[in-house]
Amino acid sequence: MADLGSDAQPPAGLVAAQSVAQRTDNTLISRGVAVGTSEIGPAAQVAAIVGELGASGLGPPSTTRVGLSALVTHPDLPMQQRRAGEGDYLVLDVAPAVEGWLGDCCRTFVVGGGPEKHCLVGEVERIQSALIDHVRPGMPAGELFSFGAALVADAGPKILDLLDNIGRTSGRELAAEGCIDASNDTPMWGAWTIEPHVGTQARGVKVDDMLRPPHHGSAVVL
Repeated sequence: MADLGSDAQPPAGLVAAQSVAQRTDNTLISRGVAVGTSEIGPAAQVAAIVGELGASGLGPPSTTRVGLSALVTHPDLPMQQRRAGEGDYLVLDVAPAVEGWLGDCCRTFVVGGGPEKHCLVGEVERIQSALIDHVRPGMPAGELFSFGAALVADAGPKILDLLDNIGRTSGRELAAEGCIDASNDTPMWGAWTIEPHVGTQARGVKVDDMLRPPHHGSAVVL
C-alpha cells in the first residue's frame, strides 16, 4: 500500500513530513527571491530550513528551477548558476524526510513582473484544484490522468513531465505503486501526490500537493 495508518487517520509521520514541505515552500516564498538569484541559492536554503523544522534531511534532492530550467524539474538534473530575471518563473519543489516518511510540496511563483506574468501559474493552479476535486477513493490512477490530460489540452499548454505523469504514490517510498499516468490502473488508496508540471512558450509551472483518499468519504489534502 502507499501508506499505513487507519482509514480515518493518516500516519503522523507522513502528516509531519508534508507540513515541513509546505512550511519550507511558504518560508522561501515569503522571503522572496531577488532578480539575479541563482538556482543554487534557494536549494541551499531549503536544506537549512527543513532541518530547522525537524526533518532528518531530504528524500530526493530539492529542486529549484529558474526561467528555461523550469521546463525540466527532475531532481537528478543538477541545479545551475542560471540567474533569475524579472518575470522569470521560479519552481520550488521540496521533499523532506521525517521519521522515514516523505513529504512533497511544490509551488511556482514569479520573480517580479506584472499580473500578465502570473497567467500560466493561475491556470495550472486551477487545473490542480480541479484534479483534487475529481479524485474519488479507489478510482484507477489512469482515469485521473485522462481527466487531467484533457484539462491541460483544453487550456492550451502541454504536460512537461519527462515520464508523462501528473503524480505518484507516496509514503515511505516514492512511486512504490507507480505514477498517475495513462497506463497505471492501480486503485487510488493511501497517499498520492497530485503534481501537474505544465508549460507553454518556454515557461514551465509545477504545483504539487499530497492527498489521501480513504476507503470511506472524500479525499483529504494533507
